[in-house]
Amino acid sequence: MDILLPLLVYYAARALGAGQTSALLLGGAPPALRLLAGAARHRRIDGVDLFFTVLLAAAALLSLIGGGPRVLLFKNAALSLAVGAWALGTAFTRRPLAFQMGQRLHRGGAARARDGIWQDSAPFRRALRVLTSLWGASSSSTAPSARSPPRPCRPTRCHCWTAPSRCSCWA
Repeated sequence: MDILLPLLVYYAARALGAGQTSALLLGGAPPALRLLAGAARHRRIDGVDLFFTVLLAAAALLSLIGGGPRVLLFKNAALSLAVGAWALGTAFTRRPLAFQMGQRLHRGGAARARDGIWQDSAPFRRALRVLTSLWGASSSSTAPSARSPPRPCRPTRCHCWTAPSRCSCWA
């Protein structure tokens, strides 16, 4: 529900004619409401709800930025970097993001059993910290670069060893 409900709200809003920014903000409402309700009920902020709320709010803010292909690449890179930084930032906290996300997939006895394994098993904790670190590093390193996309150029300017019609150069 944490991922499905925001997506359903977003696509429903878009289908009803809402703009991208409005739909993103509406899609961010379910995790934001869950975050506030959890904070009021348990007097603590849930990391996964905070993660989704911040990510959807950042996407909504970035959608306000207009521009050409370079700006689009920047926006994609910024969100990938934000996800990577968040994951890396939680890698050595009390509960890394991979553990928190896994807990969301389990309910009741399974979640309690997983929590017990977390308490008792150093290899399990180490594996989830490594997984979170790899997730964060991967998201950060695969962020699209802000350089311009390849453009066709004259074969004389390229050093292509293939057919000149398939040659392209970076601007």
